[in-house]
Amino acid sequence: VYVYAQRPDSGPGFERFTREVTENQIPPHEQVWLYQPLSGNFASIIRSSIDIEEVMKTNSEMKADIERLLDKTNSSLDDNYYLPLTSRYRNVVLVFDKQGSLQGTVNAPYKSGDV
Repeated sequence: VYVYAQRPDSGPGFERFTREVTENQIPPHEQVWLYQPLSGNFASIIRSSIDIEEVMKTNSEMKADIERLLDKTNSSLDDNYYLPLTSRYRNVVLVFDKQGSLQGTVNAPYKSGDV
């Protein structure tokens, strides 16, 4: 089961989220109460898709990995969505086809926040 952390926009949920991040230093991806299933929500999540062409311009290693994945899946850049996944130990880019099926992952440099 794939899940994502849905950040609240306002109200008590937003206040709790903000408190957990700022006071308790718990990043969103470690706040289990934010988790929502990816299936059924995929259309709204693709808004978070990253500009993979920009990533490829600035990171030659990721560019090579993405090109290998595209070759392996017989797809083009425009055939997929590229979603950042931040975790405690590493960051990756999840590559989904337009139907929401995971095609693979590409390692990303570790840093807090977006890829």
